[in-house]
Amino acid sequence: METEFKTKLRQNLVQVFKEKKLEDNVQPCFVRQTEICTQIHSFDQAYALTSLIQCPIRLRKVDRETDIQSLVSNLSVAASEDEDYESLLSVQKANFWLAYKSLSTQKAENLKLGIELAKRVQQLIVEQGISFVEKSEVKPYRSFRYIIMNKNNTRDQRFFSHPLSLQKLGTFICQVY
Repeated sequence: METEFKTKLRQNLVQVFKEKKLEDNVQPCFVRQTEICTQIHSFDQAYALTSLIQCPIRLRKVDRETDIQSLVSNLSVAASEDEDYESLLSVQKANFWLAYKSLSTQKAENLKLGIELAKRVQQLIVEQGISFVEKSEVKPYRSFRYIIMNKNNTRDQRFFSHPLSLQKLGTFICQVY
């Protein structure tokens, strides 16, 4: 997009946000150039790195766009149900180093994988949150609301084994409920 159009778009958005009293929706952001035609915003990079680190299966290096799509689409079937603590630690360590290596400008494929994973995690959060609300599994108790998560009512439970994923799920349910 040409810089002239970007400037006009930003000015128009700021004007519309002021009219609708949504001033806090525009946040300053840094942009990183990873390839000749690819720019990644700092928010997107943070989501990508977080999803790479929190992925419950061992991620491998990817080389092509088709590898990224096939890996993300097969996440639900990739891991076994009975994982021990040691294997979970080794998976987390391997994924941490993959996320660390994706910070380099030469590893744009890993960052693209992280962005696709972040999209998938957001989809899982929305699907699971809506499922909890539709099935009336949100239990009120005085000024609190709680949900008991187990294998019977949670699809892709491995994705919600990290505190940040649980926080996002809880925040989504609080907004929806």
